[in-house]
Amino acid sequence: MSNSSSIQSVHLKRIEHYVYLHLENPALTPAMVAAACHISVRYLHKLFAELPYSFSEWVKELRLKQANHILKTKSYVTIDEVAHRVGYGDQGYFSRIYKQHFGYTPRDTPSTSTSTSTSTSTR
Repeated sequence: MSNSSSIQSVHLKRIEHYVYLHLENPALTPAMVAAACHISVRYLHKLFAELPYSFSEWVKELRLKQANHILKTKSYVTIDEVAHRVGYGDQGYFSRIYKQHFGYTPRDTPSTSTSTSTSTSTR
């Protein structure tokens, strides 16, 4: 039993690594990930059946978290660029689901940078 769970854990780590490296690909599918990780699509879905979310929900969550990180660190030029960097070709759709998830728009994402110019400019 524990050997089975450790094998599943290894597969999940491999899946996570592959997805993270290919997050910008809007055509990221379970079949693509399964093939790259040398498992069947059925087994991939079985692995996620034991988790509280589906493969698609998990990928969406990863994409939104990565987008949030990019937006918080201000390491982007446009919101459209951020959307594409995390696998969304449609900025409008990206902005809608981002707001649903975080409660604020991508443009209104609070910054994590602790800039001294902000704190010293209160004259």
